[in-house]
Amino acid sequence: MNILVKVFKAVSNEKRIEILELLHNKKKQGLPKIKQFLKISKPAACRHLKILEHANLIKTERKNKKLYFLLNPKRILRFNRKILKMIKQQRKI
Repeated sequence: MNILVKVFKAVSNEKRIEILELLHNKKKQGLPKIKQFLKISKPAACRHLKILEHANLIKTERKNKKLYFLLNPKRILRFNRKILKMIKQQRKI
């Protein structure tokens, strides 16, 4: 699947955007903090995190048996470059 399709699908939901904003502001968070912040159930939080992970917008880090989620800056930069390239091409037309 195209990177743009994956990313646009992942950010097409308000809760997933909130997760990205939380991780941007707080660097890394565990599942309990994420579900508490979003005020949603554990299965719902896991579903949103899985979609973000599938798009490679977030990654995981394990520390002492705890799983933390954090942004994947390389993927976000790659996505930004693709969008900017599309905009530049559109201006040439």
